[in-house]
Amino acid sequence: MPKYTLEDFRATLRDCTGLDGHSDLEGDIIDTEFTDLGFDSLLVYEIATKLQDEYKVAIPDDAIDDLKTPRGFIDYLNERLPA
Repeated sequence: MPKYTLEDFRATLRDCTGLDGHSDLEGDIIDTEFTDLGFDSLLVYEIATKLQDEYKVAIPDDAIDDLKTPRGFIDYLNERLPA
């Protein structure tokens, strides 16, 4: 299976936020904390739920609390996807 990328994450964000083509998502956001992007914890949980459903990878609540940036989700998912 191919690696989950920043572009994949941007698509997930667009699906969860409805911000299609939103300029804040197009910049160098990989290490930007979700709070700095204006996203709350509810959105972070929505992202996790979407990724769990789509990729069949469990993301426990305590892990979600530690995923503060897009890189966190990308790395977490890629570490658990089948090779």
